[in-house]
Amino acid sequence: MDSLDNLSQIKALDKGNYLSSIEALPEQCRQTWQEVGQVEIPASYREVEKIVINGMGGSAFGGLVAKSVYRNQLKVPLEIINSYSVPAYVNEKTLFIFSSYSGTTEEVLATVDEVLSRGAKGLGITTGGRLAEILSQKQIPYFKINPQFNPSGQPRSALGYAILGTIGLLKKTRVLSIEDAEIQAVMENLNQTNQIFGVGSLETDNPAKKLARSSQGKVVILVGAEFLAGSTHIFRNQLNETAKNFADFYLLPELNHHLMDGLSFPKTNTQNLTFLFFDSSFYSPKIGKRMAITKDVVTQNKIPVLSFECLAEDRLSQAFEAIQFGSFVSFYLAMLNGVDPSVIPWVDYFKEKMS
Repeated sequence: MDSLDNLSQIKALDKGNYLSSIEALPEQCRQTWQEVGQVEIPASYREVEKIVINGMGGSAFGGLVAKSVYRNQLKVPLEIINSYSVPAYVNEKTLFIFSSYSGTTEEVLATVDEVLSRGAKGLGITTGGRLAEILSQKQIPYFKINPQFNPSGQPRSALGYAILGTIGLLKKTRVLSIEDAEIQAVMENLNQTNQIFGVGSLETDNPAKKLARSSQGKVVILVGAEFLAGSTHIFRNQLNETAKNFADFYLLPELNHHLMDGLSFPKTNTQNLTFLFFDSSFYSPKIGKRMAITKDVVTQNKIPVLSFECLAEDRLSQAFEAIQFGSFVSFYLAMLNGVDPSVIPWVDYFKEKMS
């Protein structure tokens, strides 16, 4: 595709209507926040000492954002697992969230019986499937997603449902305190970002289109920190699945203790790699300084450095801003790579072989 401003070419390639799912993120958020509040959860669920969320791929996105954005506010530890097995510490004082968009994720289903046999407080997030059947049979509370604003049907494009579904359940159990005004701010900011990054904004003025263009043919290395850790992780997944483009992510300050000395070889790094840094005024001073020095190190290694600064007025809104930016960049890079962003042929192939 020569021009990211050619709407007819975009529509022809986007056979699964993935773009509409990206654009609908504010509506996903609005719907989820209204509906998750209606889930009835026993008062005993407020008496937990730890939280475990089991979800794969896009179904883990809610836990990633909640853990990173609210890392200084959560009253109990939160861990995300992606596993068939249950950690030994899961007991009657554990809040365990089974997250599967389809309701058929085998890793998540494999843990239900053991989690409940240990007396853990179970919750679920799903559109239906076998997970919904089991939770209903066992009278376990869950948020049933009605994915009316996710026309592509892909879990990774159900961001509003996954993230605010998880945050909403944590609020209901009172391990997390969040006001409706914070969610309203998220939706207002997303409406603005849709205008800036959306397909109607020309490439000459569109940061997401420009970044996709700069990333074409490159391995993209994402760098984030603190409350944007979850958003950075999500962006990596979107580049892999949506754009079919190899990417990875690293977080500060851990990156500074190993990666920088791995930039010298192979010598093709200078042609093959592009680094993208997420910047924010909400970072702690030490992280802000580390970001600047790390960019300098990468530049001295003659590897291209790109930056995206989150400008929303609170941390949760910035986390969503980074995520929406990543969704649009991944979509535009899919267009440049000439691939349908909705289909995931190798994941489907793998699942078929596993079955």
